[in-house]
Parts: sequence; structure tokens; C-alpha cells
Amino acid sequence: PIKLSSLDDLVGINDGIGLGVKYIEYIVDVVGQTSRLSNPNPEQGKTFETSTWTFTQEPEGKHNIKYFAEDIIGNKEEEKLKEIIIDNTAPTTTIVYGEPKYVVADSSATTIITKETGIKLSAIDNPEGSGIAEIEYIVGVVGQTSRLSSIEFKLTNFADGNYAIKYKSKDNVLNQEPEKTAKIVIDNTVPVVEILSPVVVDLGLQNATALCNYVSGKVEIIIKVQDIHLKSYKLDVIANPELVSGEAISIAAGTNNVTEGITEWNTNNLPEGLYTLRLTAEDVVGNANVDTVT
Repeated sequence: PIKLSSLDDLVGINDGIGLGVKYIEYIVDVVGQTSRLSNPNPEQGKTFETSTWTFTQEPEGKHNIKYFAEDIIGNKEEEKLKEIIIDNTAPTTTIVYGEPKYVVADSSATTIITKETGIKLSAIDNPEGSGIAEIEYIVGVVGQTSRLSSIEFKLTNFADGNYAIKYKSKDNVLNQEPEKTAKIVIDNTVPVVEILSPVVVDLGLQNATALCNYVSGKVEIIIKVQDIHLKSYKLDVIANPELVSGEAISIAAGTNNVTEGITEWNTNNLPEGLYTLRLTAEDVVGNANVDTVT
């Protein structure tokens, strides 16, 4: 609301002992209609205040109010000019996730993150608006309010699971956007990976690590890979560098969970010696795990 007030002077500026204010006149922008608000009871030394009004028809943006007062004997105040900005539009807040992250490709609009994923909320007001007063967010029962136009945080102390980030912002004249909700899944758990067969046995050799049974020919390998957000797994074999040089040899790979997956490793063309079976798996946000049998 807007209100104008005037106090009449008699001898000097701001002495406040004039005979009384007769009316206040104002106009909004040059093309507006002049409004004259008369004082029903002018009195010496008494301030005349207009009733309040609001801008309901004017568009958003900058406007000028020109105004002056006249006392009961015709003395007119020099016209004054006040610039105002009308802002009726709430800010807009966006959410951006750092890495690692994975956006689920369905209608849920869910983003999978870890405790290391940065989350940034940014609020933007309209170009001639009053500016951002605050951003507010809450995750579960944990929330925060920032006086800045952006805020960054991580959910480092949250357990794995499904959560909703509720957030909103308001500007300096209290225009507030409707609350928004972003669905997230926190996943800090590595995949379960296990080579079930060949099994590891201890041959009892001094200063030797646990070894699997001797194998030859076509070897059946049984593996287990489990993760709710599995990206991929890979089973390969690494030869003792003294026997074979080069990279690991791939035996199997996939993108689905495996309970007791069976694959075959043909050792017929390999020289005798130590080999390591290595099963690795990674989920969609980079949590990884490995199991080996030598």
C-alpha cells in the first residue's frame, strides 16, 4: 500500500506550524490521471495523511509518482518525483546436481546421487524485480534457509534411500514461488560381487596366499552380482606377467544382476602357471567392488 502525507509550514522549512494542508495532488506516470485528495478538516500544525491505495492495473516495472500539496491560502509545494518499481512476480528456483549422478529414464523424474554429490539451488528474480530475499529447502526433517541467491550442499549424513528435496524462494517484497519437489535416491553402497566357483582353498604353502584348486581344460565359473542400480559387471582373467604379457582377457560381461551365473573358461591353450579371475562391478553412480580368485 502507498500513502502520502503533508505538514504545512509557516515561517521556515519543516517548522510544521502552517495554517493547514488543503489537499495533496498526485499523478502516476505522465499519461496517468491526476488525483486530488482533499483534507476535510485542515488544522494548523496538523499532518494530513491520505488513505492508502495499491497499484492493481499498472504493469510491472518502473513508474513515477509526481505529487505536491497546497495549503489553505494557496501556497503550493514544489512538485516532487518518486520512482517506484512494481514487482508482482515470484522468483524461480532451479536445482542442479553435480557428479556423480544418474537420472532415471522414466516418469518419476528421480535422480540417483551419493554423499559426494553436490546439490545447488539457484533463484532468479525478474530483471526489474526486487531481488532474492531467501532460498529455503528441506530434506526429510533437515532444512536450511539462505539469504543468498544460491546455495550449495551435500547430503553426507543421510542413509541410503528415497528422499524428496522441497524448495522455494521469495523476493524482497515477499513474492513467494510455490514449493517445488525434487525426488532423489541416495546410493552409497557398492555392488555385491562374488566368485562362487572355483572356490578358494588354502594349500598350506608357507608365505603363500590362499589359492584355488588346480584347474585345467574347460573350467565352469559361477558368479554372483547384485546391486539395485547396477550399471555393468565384467569377469576377466589376468595372467602372471612372467607367463603372458598384455591386458586382462575378458571372459564375461553384462548389465543385469546375476544370482548364480555360469560361464565357461577354456584354459586348453594357456601355459601353466598362476592366473587370477577378477570380477568387477559398478553401479550407475560409480560405487564399485571387486572379487578375485587366484
